Amino acid sequence: MDATLAARSDLALTWHELPLLGPNSERVARAMVASRQQNGGDALKRSLSKAPFRPSPRFFAAVAEDAGLDPQALLDAMESPSVDAALAKSRAAAEALGVWGTPAIAIGQRLILGRLASDQIDTLIADTPAGC
Repeated sequence: MDATLAARSDLALTWHELPLLGPNSERVARAMVASRQQNGGDALKRSLSKAPFRPSPRFFAAVAEDAGLDPQALLDAMESPSVDAALAKSRAAAEALGVWGTPAIAIGQRLILGRLASDQIDTLIADTPAGC
């Protein structure tokens, strides 16, 4: 669903990481938030999706370099207050909206849990009143 949404230039997207699967999920979420702060979220996501991995500092440094990011800056940012704040904001939004799993998508005033096909996204957008 990420690729479907990312390909849509007609949408205003806000990505949130919601690490629900323990410490490794938390590490990956931190890396994604930190990479977005370096404008490298898409590159890091592509690198992460290539193969199974163990989310260690060494792994993230190698992936950052492969994605054209500064490896040390990524590792430092992963432990920064700004990444802490971004993840706290995402957790608070998920709690307020009742999001208990991923993927989840909000279109207008609708919240959908689970994967949507491109045509389903189109239908929901078409049915959303302007300004929502």
